[in-house]
Amino acid sequence: MRGLQKVLIILAIVIGSAAGARADELSVKTNVLYDATLSVSLGAEMQVAPKWSVELTGSYNGWDVGGNKWRHWILQPEGRYWLKGDMTGHFFAANFLFGQANVGCFSFDLLGEELQNSRFQGWVTGAGAGYGYAWRLSDRWKLELELTVGVVHFKGDRYSAYSGYKVQRDKTFTTVAPSKAAVTFSYVF
Repeated sequence: MRGLQKVLIILAIVIGSAAGARADELSVKTNVLYDATLSVSLGAEMQVAPKWSVELTGSYNGWDVGGNKWRHWILQPEGRYWLKGDMTGHFFAANFLFGQANVGCFSFDLLGEELQNSRFQGWVTGAGAGYGYAWRLSDRWKLELELTVGVVHFKGDRYSAYSGYKVQRDKTFTTVAPSKAAVTFSYVF
């Protein structure tokens, strides 16, 4: 539960520090793709220059689903460059991610032998770049689609079904993967 508390504290600081921003420059958002996987997400975005904005999103999942363990907390700061100055339309994004994970991959056949039938517990970090598009649905609501791809690094302990779940300490792996996939609804203040 401490991970969720960290996410909420950092988001409260970001939202609180943005209190002086003009009303059309601040939004609170949730990624419904993450929410659909029971990874509760909450974010805030603030325009910092005519074509630039910064965003901080946090997600938390503390549940097991379908025999797979997918517990984590992740923070994801992001910078965005908007082709238009009103935070709608096309944008390019660069983001970082960091957090803790306790992830079990027991029924995903596409992961390869090293990841399949294993559980990892440790730290995840990464960085990515990508593209998105935002539509204004009304004066207060926006819909955004975004995909970023980057390098994701995991460092922690591996528990393998093949070894009777004996711990293998300090295992690391790095992969190129989507670092963010988002269908986001935003409320604009």
